[in-house]
Amino acid sequence: MRKIVSNASPLIYLAKASLLSILLRIYDEIQIPMSVKIECVDEGLRKGYIDAAIIKKYIDDGVIRVHNLDKETKKRAELISRMFDLEVGESEVISLAINKGENEVLIDEKRARKVAKLFGLTPQGTLYLIFVAVKNGFLSKKEAIKKVNDLIDKNFRIDIEVYRKFLELLETL
Repeated sequence: MRKIVSNASPLIYLAKASLLSILLRIYDEIQIPMSVKIECVDEGLRKGYIDAAIIKKYIDDGVIRVHNLDKETKKRAELISRMFDLEVGESEVISLAINKGENEVLIDEKRARKVAKLFGLTPQGTLYLIFVAVKNGFLSKKEAIKKVNDLIDKNFRIDIEVYRKFLELLETL
């Protein structure tokens, strides 16, 4: 059974691109800490974002599981946040993954990905999921490039080198 613990930004951008369903085709279980739910659903709904309603439906349907962190996991997250200057959601994702014995975390932010690796986790990102979707035939290369370009238009921040590497990898398929 393949599981992943996700941060807010990949969920938000996958929802914006109508690609949240690819998570279900790649992973058997998607988990998030409560802070991520608050960031991408509660705050998003308050601001009227459609992607927040989409993510909420996945949570309501039990597809995305929300976890309240126990005292020890919360304390570890706070320490990670202070030590590595990470946002609460990022540190809680890493701490939850450690607590649950999961290997993969879905995080786009560069610093958080490096910290996840320090803890022996495998960070994946939004582009990775889109690449896997193409590799498995869920999306065409053309659709994937269009989706990524649409995300960039919606303020998805991506390093030009990462984007170039993504396009090169798509060409290998």
